[in-house]
Amino acid sequence: MRNSKYSDKEIHGFVREAENGVAIEEICRLAQVSARTFYRWRRRFGGLRPAALRAVRELEMENRRLRTIIAGDAASGRPPQAERPALRSDVGCAAASSPNKRVPTVIGRFASIRVRP
Repeated sequence: MRNSKYSDKEIHGFVREAENGVAIEEICRLAQVSARTFYRWRRRFGGLRPAALRAVRELEMENRRLRTIIAGDAASGRPPQAERPALRSDVGCAAASSPNKRVPTVIGRFASIRVRP
């Protein structure tokens, strides 16, 4: 997605001007944006105070950071750290602890094997 040539603070100012009675066509002409862009700005920033605007910006930055972490794991071919399945060595081999019993060993999400004595 392309970066805006206006900061969030400037966009918030345009939306506040419209709330104070300035014609939307005038704001769009001065800002050199389409009416569709202005209405999208108004939907996103309308009614926000400066503190809430900062909070929205911080959340967007955190989401961007988390997406890059997930994309990095996906590029390496591994699922994200929290979703990695347990390995066979993590689960443990049940046959090693009780050689005389047939105990299923989990090897995947839906698969298991029976170890013969």
